[in-house]
Amino acid sequence: MGDLATTARYGSYLAIDSLLANDKPVSAQVIADYAQRLSKSPQTCRTDILNSAVDIAMRNVEQETASFDRTAWIASLRSLEPLLRDSLACMPTNGLLWARLAVVRWLLGGTAEEQASLLTMSQAYAPSELRVIRSRMVQWRRVSPKVLELAERALRSDVRTILNYAEVSAAKRLLADLPPLVKPFVAEEALVLPQERRTAFVQAGIPLD
Repeated sequence: MGDLATTARYGSYLAIDSLLANDKPVSAQVIADYAQRLSKSPQTCRTDILNSAVDIAMRNVEQETASFDRTAWIASLRSLEPLLRDSLACMPTNGLLWARLAVVRWLLGGTAEEQASLLTMSQAYAPSELRVIRSRMVQWRRVSPKVLELAERALRSDVRTILNYAEVSAAKRLLADLPPLVKPFVAEEALVLPQERRTAFVQAGIPLD
C-alpha cells in the first residue's frame, strides 16, 4: 500500500489522536468504535499511524476501566495486547510500547518475571524520555516486591534520572505517593546528589529520605 493510500485509510486515527493529545473533546463512543476496528492491527509499519492506533486503544481501555464493565474492559485489554506486539515488531526500540505492554500484561495477570523483563526493556530503550518514565513510574508504584527485586537496576536508573535531570516540578509529581518499597531507592540515590539539587528538592517539599 502506497503512503498516500495508507494515510487515507488510517488518517482518521491520526486526526483523533491529535485531538486527544491536545485535550480536545472526543466522544467515548467514537473512541470505542475506532478501538474496536483495531481487532486487526494496521497493515503498516508507519510509526505515526501505529502510535495513534495504540493511543486510541489505550484511551478506550481507560474509559472501559471507568465504566466498571469488567467484561468490556477485559475484552479491550485482550485486543490491545496483539496491537502492541505487532507495533513492537515494527518498532522494537520504542520504550513507550514496552511500558504499555507491561501495563496490559500486569492487568491481565502476567508473571513477575514477565513484568520485570518488559519494564527493563522499556527502560533500556527509553532511559530519559519523561513521558515514558512517567508511564513506568505508574507501574513501579503497583507491581509486586518480586518485580522490584528482579528489575531493581531499571528502577534505580529511573529514580536516578528523575533526581538528576527532571525539572523540580516534574520530579515532585513523579516521586509523589511512592509506596514504602520504592522510597528507599530514592533515599539511596539522593545521597550522591549535588547539594544545590538537594536544596531545591527540599524547598519544593520533595522528601528524599
